[in-house]
Amino acid sequence: MSKTLKCCLEELKKEEGQILNFIPSSFKEFQNLENVSEGEIVTLGEIITLLIRRYSEFKDNVSYKEWLLITYKEGKDLLNSTLKKKGCCSLAAFKLLIDILPSEREFLQEKPNFPDEKYAEIIKALVYGDSEFVNSSASILQEYMIYEDMNLNIWKALDIALNSPLTGNEVRNSITVINLFKPSQKNQEMPKNYFCKTKIGILNSKKMSETVRSVWEKMMVVELPPRTKQLLLVTLLEKIMPLLIKPVFLTDFFMSSLESGGAITLLSLQGIFELIQKHNINYPNIYDKLYDMFKPEIFETTYKARFYYLADLFLSSLHLTEALVASFAKRLARLALVAPPPDIIILMGFITNLIIRHPGLSSLITNMKTSHMESDPYLEDEKDPMETQAIKSCLWEILILQNHVLPNVSYSAMFINNPLPTVEVNVPELLEVTLDEMFDKEVRKKLKDPPLVFEKPTPTYLSLENNKYSFVDWELTK
Repeated sequence: MSKTLKCCLEELKKEEGQILNFIPSSFKEFQNLENVSEGEIVTLGEIITLLIRRYSEFKDNVSYKEWLLITYKEGKDLLNSTLKKKGCCSLAAFKLLIDILPSEREFLQEKPNFPDEKYAEIIKALVYGDSEFVNSSASILQEYMIYEDMNLNIWKALDIALNSPLTGNEVRNSITVINLFKPSQKNQEMPKNYFCKTKIGILNSKKMSETVRSVWEKMMVVELPPRTKQLLLVTLLEKIMPLLIKPVFLTDFFMSSLESGGAITLLSLQGIFELIQKHNINYPNIYDKLYDMFKPEIFETTYKARFYYLADLFLSSLHLTEALVASFAKRLARLALVAPPPDIIILMGFITNLIIRHPGLSSLITNMKTSHMESDPYLEDEKDPMETQAIKSCLWEILILQNHVLPNVSYSAMFINNPLPTVEVNVPELLEVTLDEMFDKEVRKKLKDPPLVFEKPTPTYLSLENNKYSFVDWELTK
């Protein structure tokens, strides 16, 4: 079969201006093949490219141009059908379809706009393909995201490609496409490269916001399993929200997701925080919800570092009441009793910052002289952080942590014994510490020999380090 295509290519190169009727018949033979090689796809691509070039060269030969156009479309349809086949041939066809569109736009398109509709056909193959094809073709598409027009207008192509209603698998594939996009260049002085060699039809910020919202609305209505919804939320926060001019419409989605629990709740909290901080939305009882999220389950959550960071930002306001902040400090201290070592260090830094921001909370330390564990007035099961009586309590939990087996942990709990620092603890820095790093640090410590009141004995032959294998042949008998 490959010889037939190569013959078509050679004849097309030689016979300029002549209609070659055997080429369409060769295309039909190619279409009926079950196994197609990558080399045959490359040859087909060369034929299609040459057809486009000839179309631009022979402007006066109407019948020949008509034949070129029909044959080109048949060849392109052949490439599109190859996308459905498995193996490297489908990936080669995918790349070729992307590569030929700039020439098609230049020579065949009546308007010199970016070919959104044409690229939508290619993106549709990716969105509705199987997982193996999606991952491989996404890697190919990623190479083109360095071009400004591709990085912007593939959003439009994706919007056109998505047909509602979507399935969970199609949402995952769409997420794969969205995660390929790079932040657009904001530096106007930096040169921008355009793959399709045109700026006409490239999305501006307003059109981009409308397009991104349209894509989002097609995805958000799909019932998704928890894992896919987590991916969707991460994509929303990192890729979609920055492109929306007014993302306030996301409030309802975040509020409903906040009740899901686990990682979904944590990610929703981040979205709500951004809406509060940047768009001045008012979320009722947000601190009640935040307080309720501090549970032992948080230590097993994938996004706990993100949660700690957000919680620190939420509680950074100096306008919060001391009763409210005291409840958080007490909740964190109680939680530290069952936390993994790295989390204890984070929680100690967290509590330190709360007391620095609200000096009145120093009573939680001074109360330890009169309060005890048995008579703690703190109401642990109270849902409302304003009603926990934490302000009347003390941080006796931190005293217990001073006896922790790990020196790093016990040292982090010593802050209540000394004057508070004037500068807040850098919580993001603490988030990078892992349990392995803590143990490695302890193992590498060189212990100093303690002072002795007697002379250290000289080692005997049997206790020397190099003689530890001297007794390998000995046997113990009863």
